[in-house]
Amino acid sequence: MQLVVEVMLGKRLNSLSLGIILTLALCGCQDNLSLSSENLPSKNSQNTNMETSSNETKALSEVTVIPPSTSDYDQAPISSLFIDSKRYEYPHNTNFIPTYLSENNILYGEGDESSDRTALFLAAYDLNSGEFKKIADIKSKSEQTSIGIISANKDLIIYEESDQSNNISRYYLYDLKNNSTKEIYLITNIPALHYTQAVISTNGIMFNFYNPDNAFYTNQFYSFQDGDFTTIENDNCGFPIECNGLWYYIKIDNQNLVTQLIEFDLTTQNKTILYETKDGNNYISGLYSNGTEIFITVNKENNICLGQVDLEKHQIEYLLESDWIESIQVNEDYISWLGSNTLSDRIRPQYYLYDIEKGILYQNDGGTIFLANDSMVWVEYKKKDSEIKKGEIYQNKNTDLVLKK
Repeated sequence: MQLVVEVMLGKRLNSLSLGIILTLALCGCQDNLSLSSENLPSKNSQNTNMETSSNETKALSEVTVIPPSTSDYDQAPISSLFIDSKRYEYPHNTNFIPTYLSENNILYGEGDESSDRTALFLAAYDLNSGEFKKIADIKSKSEQTSIGIISANKDLIIYEESDQSNNISRYYLYDLKNNSTKEIYLITNIPALHYTQAVISTNGIMFNFYNPDNAFYTNQFYSFQDGDFTTIENDNCGFPIECNGLWYYIKIDNQNLVTQLIEFDLTTQNKTILYETKDGNNYISGLYSNGTEIFITVNKENNICLGQVDLEKHQIEYLLESDWIESIQVNEDYISWLGSNTLSDRIRPQYYLYDIEKGILYQNDGGTIFLANDSMVWVEYKKKDSEIKKGEIYQNKNTDLVLKK
């Protein structure tokens, strides 16, 4: 049996592929592929390996209380949170698909000035001023190219230009201070369906890239100081997060059906196993953080449990469970995810919002929820879900963008 950790491409990767489920642990796939020499971020870059041995000193235990399921909650309507919020229309004469909300209320996404996706560009919608503008043009000439915003803050945008017809992905840093773009990474022979993650920290960026050489996902740290990449984890892994100055990620061993929650100190280079599963029916499937708290999803038989990691008590306390939880985002107040429909007339998959402190689950009769540090944007439907045609969600006749600070 092969252990697979399924993840949603979702809102923060490829705006063309919302709702596509990918396999993060690609063991035994993509034979005879190799990394291009152009993968190095610069001609002078040195990709070194910082792998160290792990030692189990902080093992986490699980709180044995069975978590409630999403159906056990009396769900409050999500519209009650946005009564006094400001609504925004989509820009006129331009197709705009939002994919990422930054901490300063800038909604980034893919823009298209054509009717057939031949004039794509990286777009920014400033919800503070209402200004919509082009950030960068697409460089690929392929007809099957898309732009995905992986991460952003007030100074930097990390985005991917994915050429699916030629199996090439290029990764760029856009500096908002001086309006400059820098290509830092290139992967050839990459599957059309793949998952890239990036977390911006003070000193650099932790990336999780697909490696065609072994069909693994690996963690690599890009340093702002020298512009070089350092390999942090060369074994199959995913979901890097930073919390209170330390890094965490999931290590995945398909051959032995093992998943591990790893704590990594970038300064000392020490790795510690915090939690481990050794059963193919039970495995860690996601790791998330708002900077001060850690959340985890663990697949248990046929259900997915969403829990909070308490490092002081060395335990995992599960908040709820469901048969489907993906595309998770967290901030200081809320958790959002994609899950099974609870609305009787729902056609598209349903998004949920959970109040962490109050334990309130909101029923979402609209669309995507984008979370930033202290704000969120909700795609509010103007019509019934069944009345909105495929590919026409992000249009003024069908939805509004609603900002809650």
